Amino acid sequence: GASTIMVDGGAALALGEEDWPKAAESFRAAWNRVAGAVSSSTDPSSSFLEQAGAWELRTSAGRSGRCYLALEGVRVVGAGMASPGAACLGGEVDLWESSDEDGREREGREIALRCVEGDQDHHHLYDFHILYNPSYAVPELYFYGRRAADGLVLGPSEAAEDFASVTPYPAAELRLAYVSKDHPYLLLPWLGTHLCETPALVREMMRGACAPDPALRYMLSWWSAVGKHFGLGLPLDK
Repeated sequence: GASTIMVDGGAALALGEEDWPKAAESFRAAWNRVAGAVSSSTDPSSSFLEQAGAWELRTSAGRSGRCYLALEGVRVVGAGMASPGAACLGGEVDLWESSDEDGREREGREIALRCVEGDQDHHHLYDFHILYNPSYAVPELYFYGRRAADGLVLGPSEAAEDFASVTPYPAAELRLAYVSKDHPYLLLPWLGTHLCETPALVREMMRGACAPDPALRYMLSWWSAVGKHFGLGLPLDK
């Protein structure tokens, strides 16, 4: 594959397959460093990024040991699912705060506990994988969503509804960005984003860029274009 090439002014740039492991590791380390800074921030907009966790660098078992990045178990409250825990606690709180009767107090606490536990059923869990695509010479994002309660797989429309709650984009726009595709390592149906415009988009974002680690700069530029569709854009001023 082609090596990472940067021509003055960003006229030509490609991420070669031999450069992918280093680029992936650099991105993983940068994400963890920035996410760590975010976790100590009081900015409420950082909460989703903070709870998303850390990327892991893994090696595929059946693809000649190719490495990929994995961020799994990212929790999103299902779109259109009001939190039953909050509603129950609001309606029953007087049973255990103002009652003088032990029996009614105990009953109220049990009702509240059941409501808080039931709230977990309304979470959707998402896994994200970043693989190297040798045909386009770019990273490629795959993601997979499921309901926490029963493991039911979520489609593109449901994912769009979920991530509209943590991005500035309406669900209809996100739906256009998501496509169904097979995960080449797991050989299972996942979701992903469009690839055809990625090389030109990253090249434009890198135009004139000068960085000591061009592979990391490439990854950050790429993720700034992709991660925003999931509410996972990195605050690069950290």
